[in-house]
Amino acid sequence: MSQSSKPSMLGSWQLVTGECRDDSSGEQVQYQAVQCRSLKVLSETHFSFITYQGGEFYFAAGGRYCCEGEQYTEWLDFASHPSMQNREFVFQFRIEGDLWHNTRWENGVQVEHEIWRRLDAQ
Repeated sequence: MSQSSKPSMLGSWQLVTGECRDDSSGEQVQYQAVQCRSLKVLSETHFSFITYQGGEFYFAAGGRYCCEGEQYTEWLDFASHPSMQNREFVFQFRIEGDLWHNTRWENGVQVEHEIWRRLDAQ
């Protein structure tokens, strides 16, 4: 991603909606159905996020990220679930106004789709 477009990622984002594939059943889980709430903050080079599910703490992580073209990649340098630490997650993304759409695929199967809303002005 060019320097001129990179600042569009900077700031605070709130999860609006999304879904992910359940590892055990293979079914899509709607974030709203499990009362998933999340905040994500991006600086020039790093991100962090915290997620609550059903009103209770669920997950937190942070690390480095980069954007190239329509690809957004996160490297979890730290995570509240040890099995997630040092993992890489690659998303296809687009920003439309104040909405950030992320979709992640594994082996040709969509495993995650998220829509985030910008909370702060650039």
